[in-house]
Amino acid sequence: MASFPSTFLWGSSTNAQQFEGGRNEGGVGTSIADVRVIPGYEDADFSGFKIAADHYHHLEEDLDLYAEMGFTTYRFSIAWTRIPATSRPSLSTSRVA
Repeated sequence: MASFPSTFLWGSSTNAQQFEGGRNEGGVGTSIADVRVIPGYEDADFSGFKIAADHYHHLEEDLDLYAEMGFTTYRFSIAWTRIPATSRPSLSTSRVA
């Protein structure tokens, strides 16, 4: 069986909608997921999408788990609603976990 070269980087990636959490914290704005209505599902409970895996509150613990698995790289996305929509960009670290 072929093996990976010693320079191969093992890692993980996550998507903000599925992983981020911290919906009402850090000055985050309103997203389409917060106000959408899906025809036929008007009474459905989509609150779980706002919590997701709650990486916002579990960042250190999640990174420790990645290290335990031997990961050396991590690619993640953040919700655009964490970046203030102003004519003068300023990125607050309290908005980006």
